[in-house]
Amino acid sequence: PMPDAENFEVERQIAFLTSRIVRNNDEAQLYYLRAKLLCEVGRFDQADTDLNRAVRLGGNQPAYHALRAKVLLENGDYAQGLTSAKIAEERGV
Repeated sequence: PMPDAENFEVERQIAFLTSRIVRNNDEAQLYYLRAKLLCEVGRFDQADTDLNRAVRLGGNQPAYHALRAKVLLENGDYAQGLTSAKIAEERGV
């Protein structure tokens, strides 16, 4: 969707992170940061894709699993959301 006045800055940040990912697509933190922003504007499917990539690249980060749990629950995937929440809790979130 076209950014409105409220989320224009978030969209700019998403675009910036996207350009960083294009240059360095193996940095898990970039995917995580973009997923957080995507959640802010309600783009949960895209956030889930980024979080899957972040987990594959840096799977030991509990914050990745915690945000993934939130996104999965938002998307109605309760079983996987619970699994991700448990992983996050086990790793210290």
